[in-house]
Amino acid sequence: MDNEQRTKEDREKQLLSKLFTPLSEVVDEPKTYVFSPYVPSGKLTGLIALPGVGKTKFADGLAAYVSAGKPMFGNVPCEKSGSVLIFSTEDDCVDHKKTVAACGGNMEKVFILSQSDAALDWTASNPVKFSSPIIETAIKSIRPAMVIFDPIQQYFGRIDSNSQTETSSALAPLVKLARKYDCAIVLVGHAGKGNNDSLQAKAIGSTNIVGQMRSMLSIVRDPECPSENIVIHVKSNNVHGDSIRYKILPIPDDEDFAKVEFIRTEKYSESDYRKSIKQMERIKAEEEITEDDPIVKTILHLANQNKGLVRIGRKDMEKAVETVGSDYLSEGLESICKRYGSWLQRNHGISIKTGTSQPIKPFRILNEIMLPEKSPDRVISIKQSTYSPP
Repeated sequence: MDNEQRTKEDREKQLLSKLFTPLSEVVDEPKTYVFSPYVPSGKLTGLIALPGVGKTKFADGLAAYVSAGKPMFGNVPCEKSGSVLIFSTEDDCVDHKKTVAACGGNMEKVFILSQSDAALDWTASNPVKFSSPIIETAIKSIRPAMVIFDPIQQYFGRIDSNSQTETSSALAPLVKLARKYDCAIVLVGHAGKGNNDSLQAKAIGSTNIVGQMRSMLSIVRDPECPSENIVIHVKSNNVHGDSIRYKILPIPDDEDFAKVEFIRTEKYSESDYRKSIKQMERIKAEEEITEDDPIVKTILHLANQNKGLVRIGRKDMEKAVETVGSDYLSEGLESICKRYGSWLQRNHGISIKTGTSQPIKPFRILNEIMLPEKSPDRVISIKQSTYSPP
């Protein structure tokens, strides 16, 4: 082996020793938190919600508690207090100030990117992005326990936020800074609309954005109590925390501004949230049904012709819908059966059988209309009926 070949192999070995470490040499480092287990120190945490739900107010509340070393909403201990650095573009500095003050923050320890003319002129020429040197300069000088970016979309720069490669490169400087200065970095982001996606999937942009977060908090409005918000811990690389319920209320004697008021922590999951949404959707849909509804009139006519009727089947329901007009079927028969079934059961004791299970004794069935077994009355189905709705 000549010297040139040996030198090349030595360089490769040196490179590999820099890039790879045996697990036996990995140093155990205890996990640390600002608020356990919601906001880990030295990591990225996401705070995601639809516009107008109150994520900025919640983030300001976090800033207040960290700066004052207070438990989060008086319930979750602050394990690492200190200064807080806020980068925000959507709210005025005075809005942040009022909320932080109302939550009992230490105003001397919360720093925000100024909106003075001089600062605005500078940022106009030097837009702040996650890769901007000014971020590390500020962190190095202030040594914050927490840094907040609100909203995250504003600081990506000119990249495709749906690209895994580009978002990974954009967030890499933050990951490095969080680890280097052992500070928690909270990324406040807008969520997409729609009820079908999981709360994690609602985060706008590439799934890699959520992937880079070691913890993610999703704020939702309680469907059953819209004046209350719920923070659900939807992602954690360790233990999931209980959900946090809070309100946003006007500040006394200063009602142009708002504060965050803690209600309680509770066992409330994403599954509970989805069930609540469906429940409220059903209630709202049922509120639109009245005794004068054409489908209701048709079914009640059928009930009058069949004394003691307690259950009708899917086929008769379909005939009932067709009787009043096929336009109703655009909603979908399954949806109609659920919506009207609950209302008819509650108001008239008539249920709609949509499954394929056998009739429950002591009832008999003909044309899917169920009557008490000993009923002497002849069963008349929608198909046999001469009824024409008004």
